[in-house]
Amino acid sequence: MNDRSEPLTSTPAPRPDPATRLTRAERRERDAAAKVRAARIADDERRRRRIQAEQDREEQEQRRAAAQLRRTTTRSIRSAAARTRWQARLKKWRDTAVLVGAIVGVNLVAIVGQVAAFHEGFEWSMPVALGAAAVIESIAIYVGWHAHTALIEGDSVVRLRAASYFIALVVGGLNYSHYAGEGGTPTEEAVMFGMASLLSPWLWALHSRHQHRQQLRADGLIDPRAPKFGLRWIFHYRETMSALSWAVGEGVQSPAVAIAAVRAGNAAGNAKDALYAAERALTKVQSDALKLALTHLAAVAHDLDREDPEATEAREGIARFVARFQPLLPPLSLRELVPGDSPAGGNETGTEAGTQQEPKRPSDQDNDEARKFIRDSIRYRKVVPSKGDVAAKFKFSQSWGYDRVVEVREELSAKGWLFPNSGPPVSPSASKQTPARSSEESPSEEPTAVNGATVSSSAVGGDV
Repeated sequence: MNDRSEPLTSTPAPRPDPATRLTRAERRERDAAAKVRAARIADDERRRRRIQAEQDREEQEQRRAAAQLRRTTTRSIRSAAARTRWQARLKKWRDTAVLVGAIVGVNLVAIVGQVAAFHEGFEWSMPVALGAAAVIESIAIYVGWHAHTALIEGDSVVRLRAASYFIALVVGGLNYSHYAGEGGTPTEEAVMFGMASLLSPWLWALHSRHQHRQQLRADGLIDPRAPKFGLRWIFHYRETMSALSWAVGEGVQSPAVAIAAVRAGNAAGNAKDALYAAERALTKVQSDALKLALTHLAAVAHDLDREDPEATEAREGIARFVARFQPLLPPLSLRELVPGDSPAGGNETGTEAGTQQEPKRPSDQDNDEARKFIRDSIRYRKVVPSKGDVAAKFKFSQSWGYDRVVEVREELSAKGWLFPNSGPPVSPSASKQTPARSSEESPSEEPTAVNGATVSSSAVGGDV
């Protein structure tokens, strides 16, 4: 194998094209722009690091402040808890001191008296006298303690309390007998040592009752304290008594709230009485108005149809019914009982039925226009308008239209007009040529007296 190494030859680098070669000024400008960009990038980096350092510093300060706040809060909570514990301990120690001083103290006094009596009176040795006195006093203390425990636990304490009082009475009598004078006369020592034994169960009962009521009050099983009113009992006895009764019934302790509630109740009662009085007055007014309306209706019926016994009896029955059941009836107005139908469905003013709008009252101008309308109808059309036509045209009641027709008829009758029962009205000029009424008219058709004049029903339009 013939190995021949070929000589390595380096390829020369390509020469830049003279056409694309940068000039010296362009190279300097390019280098200057690169330096500006590098400086800008360095400034941005420094600014970013400074901002980041400030943020890190603020976060560190916030963490430090939060830790300080937690330490302070924890320290305050621990201090408050320790203060509360010490206050509870001090209260407990104080209560214990009071209990020992009041309850155990009287028993120690009684024991001292018994030891002195046993040692000096019976000439017992000191240890024996001390043991006997301690045993005797401990019996009452033991029974009283069981009564206290039973009361706190909610059990009955009647028998235990009675037993403790009986034992205390026996021991007190024993102490009294040691120091009493001749014939059982009291002495200072006898009264002191006897009362010391008697007071022991009573003081136990006071302490037990206090703790038991605290437990009941915490469980919500006891009523709150009644309000205190002070001098109000002297100057406002009745109101204060009512307020106390309301507060006890409702469990309210505030005197101001109780007084306000009683006054509000009194105001409501006064308003209720005033409402009842107003209702009674309204009922009376409605009854009087209804009676007046019925009287008006009876008068109109009498003027139109003469007196009818059956109609009279019916009206009296209606009056008795209304007088009996008036409190149960809705309010009525006079216009609801006016005879005849109104042109707008039960309302003289043409308003909708059931509304409370005040009825329109006819004026003198309305009366004059109605009379002119009737007069022109008689003169030019030779027709007497009915009361319904007049009421429908001027939007008033038919009774008002009837009155206007009668007024015009009287006015024209005075001028010579004739109004036969059948046929059109006759003018004065034509009446001179028309013979008088003959027997053709029905004798059974009686005229009707209205407003002091006598007219027939056909003379006013036939539908009176």
